[in-house]
Amino acid sequence: MKMSNILLLVVNTMVSLASAAFAVLAITDPGALLGVDASRTAPVDYYSQMYAARSIIFSAGVVALLIAAMASANAVSTRTLGGVLAVAGLIQIADVVIAVIHDTPGGGGAAVAAAVHIGSAVVLLSPQGRRLHTLVPKR
Repeated sequence: MKMSNILLLVVNTMVSLASAAFAVLAITDPGALLGVDASRTAPVDYYSQMYAARSIIFSAGVVALLIAAMASANAVSTRTLGGVLAVAGLIQIADVVIAVIHDTPGGGGAAVAAAVHIGSAVVLLSPQGRRLHTLVPKR
């Protein structure tokens, strides 16, 4: 496998795992992501748990897809992986917009994740990327 393909897969895996880690932080200490000392109220817990459920489950799916791409030439097409990473990037962009609207510091990490996912999707969905039938050469 080319070093650039390995880097693309590893960086996206790390970003997805970081997103899931921040989701766990949102459950355990919602104020940490807001940059304030948030009181643990039912609505705060409810929304942090909703955010975490979406983030953890989607991140797990992205990581599973990335691991499958690393493990087998026939597991995942570049088009499928590019599409999933585009969706992951759009989710992160939505998180950035929400952070900006509410003036919270949590948007920086989401912006980095969005750039990684969207940039990777653009590479994978480009004409050159589509000609690579898979990320991993057949054995």
